This record gives sequence, C-alpha cells and structure tokens, in this order.
Amino acid sequence: MLEHKRILLAAGNSPAVAWFKARYPKTDIDSKLKDGWLPDAVVAVRKSRMGGVDDPVAIVGETLARGSLPVVVIVAGKKDKTGEDIARRAGALGVPEACILFAGEKGITAPDIAKALEDALAGELRPAPLIYYEEEEKKEEPVEANDNIKGVNVPQQLEALPGIRETAACPAVEPAGNVDWSPLAPYKDRIVPFLSPCAGVGKTTLAAALAAHITSQGGQAAVIDLETPPMVRLHLGNTTLEREGSWQHTVTPWGALWVPEKHDLAGIAALLGQLVRDGYRVIIDAPYLRVPWDNFARQVYVVGGDLRALYACQGQENLNDAILVANRVPVAALSIWPSVVEDVLGKVPEVVIAEDQEGCQATVAGMAPAIVPPGSESIAAGIGALVALLWPEGGSAGAPV
Repeated sequence: MLEHKRILLAAGNSPAVAWFKARYPKTDIDSKLKDGWLPDAVVAVRKSRMGGVDDPVAIVGETLARGSLPVVVIVAGKKDKTGEDIARRAGALGVPEACILFAGEKGITAPDIAKALEDALAGELRPAPLIYYEEEEKKEEPVEANDNIKGVNVPQQLEALPGIRETAACPAVEPAGNVDWSPLAPYKDRIVPFLSPCAGVGKTTLAAALAAHITSQGGQAAVIDLETPPMVRLHLGNTTLEREGSWQHTVTPWGALWVPEKHDLAGIAALLGQLVRDGYRVIIDAPYLRVPWDNFARQVYVVGGDLRALYACQGQENLNDAILVANRVPVAALSIWPSVVEDVLGKVPEVVIAEDQEGCQATVAGMAPAIVPPGSESIAAGIGALVALLWPEGGSAGAPV
C-alpha cells in the first residue's frame, strides 16, 4: 500500500531509512521536508540514542502548514512526561491516537512503523486539527517562601542530592500574580528572553548563539532553559547536568546552563536576581509563561520564514516592545519577507536571518553554538545585528552595565 507514495521519514536513523527504501523500492522516501514536495505520509520519531529528531510534532505541524494532509505516525518514545507531552501536542494537531506510538521494553522497529503507516492509509487516519479545546481548571497549591531576594517570594529549595540526573520535562506553571518581578527592573539590560508561539523557528539555536557571543567578548553568560523538553544543552556541548536544589546546572565553554526541575515562577525570579547581581547576562529560552517580561527584560520575539506559521503569531501581546527577528527565511524571499511580516504582524523585523540548512546541520552535529565554526555564517551575522540592538551603547556584549 505504500508503493508509489511519498514518505517523509524524520527518523534521524540511516539504517531505518535504508530498510524502508529496500522494503518499498518504488516509494519516494526523504528524511527532510523539501520545497514543492508534499508527502503522502509522515513519520516523525522522538530523539533517542538511536537517532530521532528534536521536535517530531513541529515537523508534522510544518507539513500541515504547507498544505499537505498526509497520514502521520509519531513515535513518542517512552511513556514519560516528554512522551506524554508529545502525544498531547500531536493530539492537538488531530493526529489519531492509533498513530501515536509508545515504546515498550523492546523499543519500536522499522516494521512496526511500516505496519502503523499501512493501517493508517487503509483506514484513512489523517490529522483533523483541533479548533477549540479547553482543559478543566486545576486548583493551585500554596507556595511556601523564604526571603532570599527582597520583595520576591522564593520557594524553599530542596536539599542538594548527590549524583547526576537526566533533564525532565517541566509541568504547568503557577500563576504569576503572587510573584513580585519589580526587583529585577534595574537589570533589564541584562535579561534577554527569546519568545515565539511557533515551534521550529530556531529560537533555541539563537539563544545558545547569543550566549556564545557574549562569552567570546569576555562577558559572563547564563542560559535558563524553560522549554519542554529543554534542548539548549544540545547546543552547548551536551554536557551532563548536576542537581543543585530545585535546578539542574552545568558550566560550558559558552556559559552556564540552568534547567528547572519544575516551572516555579518564584524560583525563576530568584535565580534571575542571583545571576544578574553576580554580573551575568541571562538568556532565557522561554515558552509561553504568564510573566511580564516587558517590565524587566529585553524581549526577543522570533518568527520563521513560513507564511502560515507567521499568521499564528498574530495578536501576540507586547510585540511592539520586543526586538522582532525573522529567522530561517528562504534566500529567495529575503527581499520581500520584511514587508510580508509587516503586513501580518504590523511590525517590520529588525533582524532578518537567511535559512542555512547546511550550517545548522553542522551545528547540530557538533553540539556547539551556531556561531562556532563550522557553524552558520548567516546566524553569526544575525547575532551581531541583534547584539547591536540589545546593547547599542554598551560596546561589546561583555562590557559592564
């Protein structure tokens, strides 16, 4: 049934691709989504030691945004918090539950995926994206606090435990109303959150690259990764994290990295205060949080080079107060994309970065920031332009404030 079909096999696994090509020799199989090529079926596999991709759901979303309506099989991997989050997000895209695979003790094989694809094709199990959905409200737990930072409610830190742990996905955040962010206002030039409602626009890549630029200029950089799952570590050498209270932490050649055990806004405020007073410039890879970033931080808002994804960014709050970056813009669209973004969002991007697949692939393979050779020249140039906007009177990013 898969013969003569076009299959996007985002598995990051050469043996799996070879198996599919041998099993279905008359099928057009590719591991990347190409311009003008709309697949009949998509397989997206969560990253593991066997391969996989950083965000399988984003690949499916991009395929749907390009006008394709393929059958989809997503390998969510282990049924842990990350796997359940992948399943939840895939469900929001309308991927049928039968097409979301969790791994058992023996893992998932290429024949398992082939059978799931054939069953999906036979049953016409195609995504039907949700248009409206609302979860039941959850009761909020009270937060005990101490006075580590004056004016900020800081939760009691867990006692440090020996050993090293893998990073866990973070659960939902608490309301921001009981956190006083005002003590951070004097340090606004030192706090830079990267924000975007769309996956796959390179927000994490740019956050790591900015940290690397700061350290290359003699400054101190710290990255706080609040995304689920946290991926900045893969751009900063993939070093092992050590438990420090309610955080996991490591020091890399391109700056310190902090990952929370849970999304506790008071704890985030406390860590921000500690880092900026110690002289760090703090880069935050931020998901949607109820945080008044504009009151105490220089926001960087990232959009991509895909029109349909761009429309998803309409109506975002405080966009006029942020630096707007258009990243991964196709080279053919560079001259017109700023006006397209202005038409959709009402603002011209201050920084436009051309798509550079080869450079980004080299970056991912080396697990280093994109500005580190042999990384991406376009991202390096974009970071230079961004630094000039963030700190126009500060000279280099390493200059004290």
